[in-house]
Amino acid sequence: MHTRRSVVVALIVVVSALVLLGGANWWLHRNGSPSPLSSTTPDTTADEPSENTSAPDQPVHLKLYFVALEDNGTTGTKLGCGDSLIETDVEADKTPDKLKETFVHLLSNHNQTYGSSGLYNALYQSHLTYESGSASGGVVTVKLSGTIKQGGECDAPRISAQLERAAMSATGAKRVNVYVNGKTLSKVLSNK
Repeated sequence: MHTRRSVVVALIVVVSALVLLGGANWWLHRNGSPSPLSSTTPDTTADEPSENTSAPDQPVHLKLYFVALEDNGTTGTKLGCGDSLIETDVEADKTPDKLKETFVHLLSNHNQTYGSSGLYNALYQSHLTYESGSASGGVVTVKLSGTIKQGGECDAPRISAQLERAAMSATGAKRVNVYVNGKTLSKVLSNK
């Protein structure tokens, strides 16, 4: 009888322990803590990068604009003098300042045509440097320094379009103010 009583007491202890552990498991799970009865250990580092490793920076795509001469808007946005403004995609390193990086790429290209595309770069003779830029309330302001050289009267709308559309694409702004050496772009292009 003593053995039987020991077995019953042992069973009561085991059942009580299971009930307590089950209750504790329920309480911890309800409060968002990991279960002590879980067969797998939660991975607490899955969402946090390790201090020794870093994810490689993904490149960004910059939109630059060049001109299809005498295309009359067939392949892009129609410009004065019967041209078209064509969007091109340039891959660049990830940057915290997409506006600056866009202008650095655009202004450093001094080739008359863009690669093998045959698209005209109205800025190729100009020597401009990006000084600063900011966007607020749908308006982007870009400040440049240097000189603009035009190849003829049709280059003014081409240069304006290349600069303004690059700024809008980089920021999502709807309006653009470009200044060169403190003067508005329109004054610089009209030589006033």
